[in-house]
Amino acid sequence: MLSKVEKKVIDKAYSSNKAYDDLVTLCDRYGGRFAGSEENREAAEYILGLFEDNGFHNPHLESFTFKGCTVGASSLDIKGANRLEVQTLTLPMTRTGS
Repeated sequence: MLSKVEKKVIDKAYSSNKAYDDLVTLCDRYGGRFAGSEENREAAEYILGLFEDNGFHNPHLESFTFKGCTVGASSLDIKGANRLEVQTLTLPMTRTGS
């Protein structure tokens, strides 16, 4: 049997654009949200607010540690007759290669 909160969430999913609007907000306002970034934290707080607004019992954020990475400048060197160097963005879990 579904709780009142669950019924409310399901009803909203079928009767409004709220979920889509929230997704647009997450993408447009908080960008890529790399783990550990300020944007990631702000997005988590936004989602926490959604849980609170929908009446979930005791929603909260929890701290945790993880093995992260540093996002920085990088480049791709394309070798050949028309050598080209392209500036790139290092993404999490990207390995160094040659």
